[in-house]
Amino acid sequence: MTVPAQSEYLPLPPPNPPHQRWQRYLPLALWMAAIFVGSTELLSRDRTHNIIDPLVHWLFPWATYNQALFLHTLVRKCGHVTEYTILALLAAYFCLGSSRDWLRRRWWIWSLAFVALFAASDEFHQLFVRGRDASLRDVAIDTAAGIVTLAVLALILRRRAARRRRLAEQGI
Repeated sequence: MTVPAQSEYLPLPPPNPPHQRWQRYLPLALWMAAIFVGSTELLSRDRTHNIIDPLVHWLFPWATYNQALFLHTLVRKCGHVTEYTILALLAAYFCLGSSRDWLRRRWWIWSLAFVALFAASDEFHQLFVRGRDASLRDVAIDTAAGIVTLAVLALILRRRAARRRRLAEQGI
């Protein structure tokens, strides 16, 4: 499957001036740091059970031990989806605002590659953290969250561009 170049369906925004690059770098760097901190022992399963388990038991008092354990895992995986959805949006913002034409034109591919590589490096980091382990399943979940997020963003941007074209044709 080939992804069309952005310019085929979306007008490229003007690049940020060089003195405004920090506006693209800073949010992405801060979010990467937050994910890195979350990958330490601070948010390990042993630590999050003190927060998630009482909530699960309050919402689902009838849940068996295995069901509560499943819900705990589900909440943690939803956390993965959320943090990598945000990362994908920030990576797309970074690419779309770049002064590099090659980065803006293929923003979808570069954003997805960044998300996938960061997900893999995050799991690799967890190999060295006590109380954590690396999981290819988590890399797949994180990358899938990036794919879905970027696909939805591409659809939104494509529809906006089509709407702008229709309005321009109508002289509005």
